[in-house]
Order: sequence, then C-alpha cells, then structure tokens
Amino acid sequence: KKFTPNYVEKCWDDFTDDDYKELANCGYHIGDYVKVVAGADTGFESVSSLKVNDNLEGIKQKIDELFSSEEYGNIFRIKGFVIDQGGSYQVNATRNATMVDSISIGQSTAIVIGTNLNKAKILEVLER
Repeated sequence: KKFTPNYVEKCWDDFTDDDYKELANCGYHIGDYVKVVAGADTGFESVSSLKVNDNLEGIKQKIDELFSSEEYGNIFRIKGFVIDQGGSYQVNATRNATMVDSISIGQSTAIVIGTNLNKAKILEVLER
C-alpha cells in the first residue's frame, strides 16, 4: 500500500477497514485537469457523425472501406455505437482488429480518429 499526501496506490481487493477509515478522514483539494482533445497540438484529428444508421454488419463494412483507402486520410481508429435488432453495441476498430461489445443503451454514432482526414469523404461513407 502506498499513501502519499496526494494519492493512494493499492489494489481495490486489498483495501482494509483501516484503509477506508484513513480515506474517510483525509482531506481533499480541488485541482484542474485539462484533457487534450484530438487535434489540439497532437497532430490528430477526428471526424464524428450522429447520422449513422447501420446495423452491425453495415458499420463493419463501412469500417473496412474507410481503412482500405488512403483517400480518407491516415485513419488510426474508428469507434462508435450502433443499434441492431433492439440491442446496442459499442464498436472499436483499428486497422488490425474490430471489437464489438454489447452495452445497455446507446445512440448510433461514429468517430474516426487519424491524421490528414478527408472529412467530406468520411462523412459520405458514414452517413449513406
């Protein structure tokens, strides 16, 4: 266990009643956290759409199409949500693999992350 003035480092399963008491009696301070957004001095860009109306097979085909050609830019990752046969699914794809996980609720959407992205062409594929 490692307690310092600013953080605790310990596996949740190993916490004891004394650990929780120490946490319950500690103070806190408000701090700022700045999330680096794609495109903000990272070189990465993102293109997103809320107009994706595909089932799982449809979005997988579009993912394959977007990764197949450099005309869309240098795509690193595609992620989003689809609704198929009453279920909601989270989709995460890289050039090497596409993972699909069932989720409790979602909204059809897609985000493409990469560099030198051709926004118009990507949206044309996602929203058709």
